[in-house]
Amino acid sequence: MTELNDSLPQPSPENDSAQLFVKQAQEARTQGNSQMAAHLYMAAFDAGSQEGQPTQSALRSIREAWNLACTVKDRSLAEHVFQKMEPYLSPVEVGECGKKLQDLAFSHLEQLGLDREQLEDFARALEDDFEENGIPEGVFGGPGFAGVAFPLPSAAATQEGAEAPAEADGPAAEAKPGPQVVPPLNFSSLVGYDDAVFAARNFGIGRQDEPEFNELLQLLNERHGLERPPALDSLVIRAEAREDASRFAQAVAGEMGLPQIRMRLEENMLGYTVLSLAILGAPKANPSKLGTVLERGGVLVLEDLDLWEPPAVDSFEDLGGLIRASVGKGAREAMALIRQAVENPSVLVVATSCLDSSVDAFFVDLLTPFTVLDISLPTAAERADIWAELAREHPSLRSIDCGQLVRLSNGMPRYDMHMAAREAIEEAYKMGMAQGEYVAVSADNLFDKLAAYQPLGSKEYLELEENVIARFREGLANLEDFLDEE
Repeated sequence: MTELNDSLPQPSPENDSAQLFVKQAQEARTQGNSQMAAHLYMAAFDAGSQEGQPTQSALRSIREAWNLACTVKDRSLAEHVFQKMEPYLSPVEVGECGKKLQDLAFSHLEQLGLDREQLEDFARALEDDFEENGIPEGVFGGPGFAGVAFPLPSAAATQEGAEAPAEADGPAAEAKPGPQVVPPLNFSSLVGYDDAVFAARNFGIGRQDEPEFNELLQLLNERHGLERPPALDSLVIRAEAREDASRFAQAVAGEMGLPQIRMRLEENMLGYTVLSLAILGAPKANPSKLGTVLERGGVLVLEDLDLWEPPAVDSFEDLGGLIRASVGKGAREAMALIRQAVENPSVLVVATSCLDSSVDAFFVDLLTPFTVLDISLPTAAERADIWAELAREHPSLRSIDCGQLVRLSNGMPRYDMHMAAREAIEEAYKMGMAQGEYVAVSADNLFDKLAAYQPLGSKEYLELEENVIARFREGLANLEDFLDEE
């Protein structure tokens, strides 16, 4: 290395640095020092990049560096070159480079005595993680968000909103009924979100079939000289309970009546935080080309965006870089899909978040421009609608005074109300199984569950506590009367 540097002229401000580095790289290559040549080609690339935009000569230099790094099978060097070269590659080239990096990682681990076939099985497991229901979901393992894989076509067709298969004639069709397709949630089937629905309609969501609204749009188009309304901003929905925000986002997506792609974070069987994808309303979609799902319009839902972390930028050293080589492509595709959706005027991007949390600045920039829709805690009228809906769905609740429930659930998110009711119903169900007869949900039982969700010291909690204690005392008095009779 010392001889090479001494024998060649060093770049100076008076000379073209990029050309000198290229000349040095060619000399190093001739002398058989391919690694040094690769580093010099990278230096030529840096010198030939002005204000972040490389010249054609600089791009040729970085490609030469890549070819040399792959020739000498130096995985670390190839990864370093790839980081510089990636922004200027086509999606096909990025995929080919990712496969080459993975192959170099395999070769490196083979030298350490690991079995290549087992390593390849592990890599496939990273890309094709299965949940218990057998539907392949998005998968990636590692600190923060750094990758994703996509559902298979068969999985997309089984999601809600997908078209059911055509029914066959004859007895066989009766013996094997088709799957029940659950209609998507929309504003008409959403209960307890009156104020939020009103705010969403002000943005034009759910009004596409209203004659008056269409006449207004026609008037605005004519007066403003536009052919169509401006594209909707990204919509960030926030609520006290993130489940309330997610449910309303699903209703917004259902109201649009367009194909949907949902993204959410969850934990896979390997214990990694993964980004899971679901395609709804597009049964014939090709999940390997997610951008085509929303080409003609659709909705992209990013659930619990406040829990997301920006894509990892540091190199992964675990397993010799195998994880980074396996999943880096997925991360880039996911981010590209979000950017594509934000820039597409026919796609509505909806993100959800908890009111108490903040979204990372990376995703704030990604979604800009956006509009925030805050969902407040349910009003008395909305709580009454929620309890009425619960009573319609669960007859065992109908004996409890709805007025009391509305008053005692003040200040509770919608999700907490549903959970309290669910817990009381399950407890009564188990009691019925033990006693061998039907047991309705008692007021004591439901009040006890509601108290667990109310803040200690609140007016509603104290009243719930008094109700439970009073009913307990009544029970003791009845027991004493029974013992006296005995």
